[in-house]
Amino acid sequence: MKIAANNISFSKLLKSWRDYGEFSLYAKFLDESRKPMGSTVIGAARSEHRSVFFYLSLLYKKSKEIVQLVVLLFQCQFAPKNRVIIFNHTSRRRITEAGVRPFYLPNENFQLKNKIIFEDRAFNFAYPSGTVKLTSLALDRCSGIFVRLLALYARLVYGSYDTDILSFIVRFKLWEVVLRMLRPARVQVMVWYGKEPMIAACKELGIEIWDMQHGIIYEEHPIYNLIAANSVTGSSYLRPDKCLVYGEYWRQHLLRSGWPCDDVVVSGYFPDTNVGYAHVADAPYVLYTSQPHSNQLIIEHIRAIQGELKSRGWHALIALHPSENADGYRQILSDSVKITKFDSYDLLRNCMVHVSFTSTLLWEAMLFEKPSFILQYGREAVGLLSDLVRFGYGRTLTVDEFPEPFQLPQVPPREYFFAMTNKELLSN
Repeated sequence: MKIAANNISFSKLLKSWRDYGEFSLYAKFLDESRKPMGSTVIGAARSEHRSVFFYLSLLYKKSKEIVQLVVLLFQCQFAPKNRVIIFNHTSRRRITEAGVRPFYLPNENFQLKNKIIFEDRAFNFAYPSGTVKLTSLALDRCSGIFVRLLALYARLVYGSYDTDILSFIVRFKLWEVVLRMLRPARVQVMVWYGKEPMIAACKELGIEIWDMQHGIIYEEHPIYNLIAANSVTGSSYLRPDKCLVYGEYWRQHLLRSGWPCDDVVVSGYFPDTNVGYAHVADAPYVLYTSQPHSNQLIIEHIRAIQGELKSRGWHALIALHPSENADGYRQILSDSVKITKFDSYDLLRNCMVHVSFTSTLLWEAMLFEKPSFILQYGREAVGLLSDLVRFGYGRTLTVDEFPEPFQLPQVPPREYFFAMTNKELLSN
């Protein structure tokens, strides 16, 4: 089989590594450097003794994963055809009294009953009745089994191999089988990088694939900046056909980053901004949205303004990043300083002012007409956050400064950053 656009034959890859070394671009997109020929080999056998129980457990685990892959293929064979597939890999969610909704896929914008949702793990989201939901977890796990078998074969026959290329081939072929069964009208992904084998399979089969903005993008973004990648043969085969963005502001960033004009489309802001919980606190509060590497900055700032918070009768609420836990803040918690269970949008809707380090929510706060402060401005993403300050939607904040609420500007309008959702584009 060949990728016609670039005349790259996967069937020949195992026989001639150097001839098609361009596909090390897959590793490059994952921020890995090209490994020399034969530098990656199967690990040597462990010298320590393994019990029979260990090997039986391992065999059971692997056989279970293969069964799960067979089940996935069975589901794909009988799933509805000619539908749009949406890959929702993120655990970001909206918490409501009725259940947990997927943050990025509100039904009113996507008509999920007519879609197929692919997740890479079980999120237990409350999708509308009748929604077809699949998971790629078994495919991802089983690809490792096949890579090991191919690596063993390549070492025995050719003496060397490249794990990155083997992994690409296996995932490409598995996704090609899945997509041939599903025969989708289109594929849409959130976070396209890391999915290059699936993207290549889409292009091999002539299936259009779109990326949907899932956060903040800018010229310096190591993945979305294509200026260097555009000079690499075959690079267009590993990225989406279109990138849907929230507003014209982000579109201009991508155009300056080397994206073709026709490939960047304003779809509007499509995530779920509806009310989940109307009441989230019993007192006025400053909202801190955290990241794993910013908790000490937040702790220092809360300590510095605790006296002013107390005199005003305000609280400090901390919304954790999905990859964090509350242990890092245990030293600062009190009746007026709390970790909150509510999601960020309900918290933004009700806060007095918002403080963060580099979070997407610094920008999204404008959707709720809330002022944002950048804690320790200058340490990260200066090129992007300088626009937030320049436009007047955010302000800088030192470690001992109180975040006094301020009036948001009217120009440029919020629609420049977060346009109205183009429901027709997203639903069809």
